[in-house]
Amino acid sequence: MDDIKVRSGTSAMHDAYADNRQQLHDLRNSFTLPDEAIGMAMFLGGEFQGADLFDRHSTLQHFWSSLLDSYLIGFLNVQSEEAAEPSPDAIAKVLDEVTKAAWESFTPPGAGLEWRTETDAYSGSALVWNDESVIHMQVFPKSTEPAEPRGLRPRRR
Repeated sequence: MDDIKVRSGTSAMHDAYADNRQQLHDLRNSFTLPDEAIGMAMFLGGEFQGADLFDRHSTLQHFWSSLLDSYLIGFLNVQSEEAAEPSPDAIAKVLDEVTKAAWESFTPPGAGLEWRTETDAYSGSALVWNDESVIHMQVFPKSTEPAEPRGLRPRRR
C-alpha cells in the first residue's frame, strides 16, 4: 500500500514538472550559481521557504539544478502582488534559531550520522561525516499545510 502512495506522489511531481516545463526552464535560467557558493536560501514574498547548505561548492554545484527545481516548482503558480525582499539578516536569524535548538542524532542507511531538530517555527536536518564535517544541512519552515517533499532526490540512471 505504501508503494502505491509513493508512486502516486512521484507521478504527481513528474506531472507538475512536465506541465510547467517551459515556465520552469525560464525561471531556472534567471538564477545563477555564484562562484564558491556553498548553499542557498529561498524566500518568496520576503517569507523564508527553505535553505540548503553543503560542505563545499562542488557539492552544491552537483545538485544545483535539481535543488533549484525543487524550490521553483512550488513558485510557479503563486501570484504575488508585490515582490518583497527579505531583510539582510533574515537567513542569519533562521540559522541562529536552528543552531541553538536541541539536535538529536540518527543512524542513516548510508555513511555518516544524521542530526535532526525542530523549533516552533523550523525543522532541520544535517548529514555529518566523522563528527566534524557537515555534508548537507537543510532547514524548512514548519507549515500547517502539507507540503511537497523537498531536498535531494536520487538521480535515476
